[in-house]
Amino acid sequence: MARQLAMEMPGIKVVEQSTATPQGYAKAAFYGVQAVPTVFINGKRAFVGAPPSIEALRQAVK
Repeated sequence: MARQLAMEMPGIKVVEQSTATPQGYAKAAFYGVQAVPTVFINGKRAFVGAPPSIEALRQAVK
């Protein structure tokens, strides 16, 4: 969903971080991620678990 939104809205940057790597695990621990997926927007946790719809994600980005 995030990649689709990034294609629709110029200026949106999507970064996917795997928790299967030491670097990804460390970053998840730093941000307090306890479930995947967790979606952050502008450095703030927006969704724990997948967003319910692309429209919900679109509204959160605005």
